[in-house]
Amino acid sequence: YTATDTITSVTFTGFDSDDYYSLRLLGFVKTTTNDCWGNIYINGDENDSNYYRELLRDYGGTHEISNQNNPGISWIVDNGGNATIDIDNINVDLSGNPRWMARVMGDSSSGLRVDQSFGMGTTVISSITSIKLKTNGWAAGSNFILMGLKK
Repeated sequence: YTATDTITSVTFTGFDSDDYYSLRLLGFVKTTTNDCWGNIYINGDENDSNYYRELLRDYGGTHEISNQNNPGISWIVDNGGNATIDIDNINVDLSGNPRWMARVMGDSSSGLRVDQSFGMGTTVISSITSIKLKTNGWAAGSNFILMGLKK
């Protein structure tokens, strides 16, 4: 998918995670606002409190580690900043919880910013059939591809 205008979300459907060992979503985005964030939602569940992540963040010599109750995958500081998004190991664990690992490398006024998070949803599901990325501003030309390792 390639955005032809500014977008606030992109949704992938028409697949079933049971057909894959693992799914991976890659993206290259340019922001349209300061403090641009990105979230991931599974199977239409857009209740932020149904997600957790462990976040490791490095930028400008600052290192952060935190546990957050949200579906965040990225935070890009500067308007017009570029970022590469790599979300892999998207799957359902043995307890029925969706899980993923996200790595985002983006621009910031203090240099390169790197976020790595390990996320999960708390709503039990049998398989993943839709993935939505939501943001407060990705520019035209931002592009994404969903791929999987077929069983």
